[in-house]
Amino acid sequence: METNVSEILAAGSQALLPLISLVSGILSLYVDPQKDPKKKWLLVSVLVLSALATVGMSVRDDKSHKKEADALHEALASTKSELQTVQTVSQSTHSDVSVLLNCIAQKFGYSSESIRTLFADGSLINQLTVSAAADRQREKLIASKLPTEGPSPTVIYYAKADEATGIVKALKEVGSLKVVVRQPLDPNPSNVIWIGDGISPKEAQYVAQTLLRAGVRLNKILRFYDGAGSKSTLIEVGAYEDFRSSAPLTSDDIATMSDFPRDPKPPRNRAQ
Repeated sequence: METNVSEILAAGSQALLPLISLVSGILSLYVDPQKDPKKKWLLVSVLVLSALATVGMSVRDDKSHKKEADALHEALASTKSELQTVQTVSQSTHSDVSVLLNCIAQKFGYSSESIRTLFADGSLINQLTVSAAADRQREKLIASKLPTEGPSPTVIYYAKADEATGIVKALKEVGSLKVVVRQPLDPNPSNVIWIGDGISPKEAQYVAQTLLRAGVRLNKILRFYDGAGSKSTLIEVGAYEDFRSSAPLTSDDIATMSDFPRDPKPPRNRAQ
């Protein structure tokens, strides 16, 4: 095994340097080179030894730093190669991922325009995460069997025909619901659901989770101001600007609702 003198010096100096510094400090206090020339050489010897120890430490540090730099260089080279591989794979699979996300969004009821918009601003994946949570809650409601007794509820959805296609199809998966699409009077997106007094919480939750799954932002679910009589089994989905700034409902929010507040305003004071 080869012996490197500088490495031995450096290893020894690491342990001795504090002691040498202490000794040289004490000697400088008690030795006066002018009055005691013989002891002057003792002080000089200690200072020289201290200097050699410092040099040894410097050599060791330089070698250590060089080893660290070499290791870092190798790591960076390896990482660069891995990143290039990932980039190549990403480029080759980007179109496949886009097709997959598009299929999932369509399954959840997104309109083609919504998908293009979300793709463009890079928020589609985040939005699909919200949709997936709503889909799980929706499947639970379907499994629990919605109320089938009494008159079938009618859902009136105020939306453009091309925006409502996927949602209408999804709502009709529960055979007891009738769905009607009407041209909205309000140009703003739908954000509120109104329900009649005869609508059960599960029926309201099913409609809400279906809309949320399709990317519709909901702010409120309300009982009609006048929810009896002909409106008893009616569900409407439309825009209500008074609640536009309210926090959006999550799938968990909707799932835990057992009853709903009544709309404080009659229909003539709001537009769908």
